[in-house]
Amino acid sequence: MSGFLRFIKNSIVSIAIAAVFFIIGNELYFFDTRPLVSPLAEKTQLIIRNDLYGDGYFSARRSGRRLHTGIDLAAAIGTPVRSVKSGWVAVCRNSRGSGNFIEVYHKKGMVTVYAHLDTIKVRLFQRVRQGEVIGTVGKTGNANYKNMQAHLHFEIIQDGRRQDPMAWLPGIKTQEKPLVINAERKQRIKAH
Repeated sequence: MSGFLRFIKNSIVSIAIAAVFFIIGNELYFFDTRPLVSPLAEKTQLIIRNDLYGDGYFSARRSGRRLHTGIDLAAAIGTPVRSVKSGWVAVCRNSRGSGNFIEVYHKKGMVTVYAHLDTIKVRLFQRVRQGEVIGTVGKTGNANYKNMQAHLHFEIIQDGRRQDPMAWLPGIKTQEKPLVINAERKQRIKAH
């Protein structure tokens, strides 16, 4: 075999090996170490929002006979919000109800939604790693009421159906904040 053909053969083999290592390395970079991590950075105990405007539990009653489609996790404005699994950003924008929000698509038909964010730290179609900070907790959209606690609205959609996120977060404990029912809350409860 001539030197030129050997050079071409070695080059093709080198490029193929490099491509395989790039693909494997890229996939390993986005490999999840756990099924899901907490959406709030470094929090192992999540607090469900409970204030004058209602409870933040999955399927809690809302106005107009609606049911809550996720959970509301109480946290200070500016608390980092993490992607619970690796995936890619399918939506990142502002809407009237959700305020600043992000949808991340994951493998096997899962979508996670992070709403009422103060800041969005990712771009459309960006790949994100499990645990990567994608935004910060805020009070945007319909969470922008004076007496409503700052919180992260978090949803899990599996195969097109909304799921209770707490069932997907094993080992993450919830603590309900004590509710003080004052005259204003009593009137709101009676009105429904």
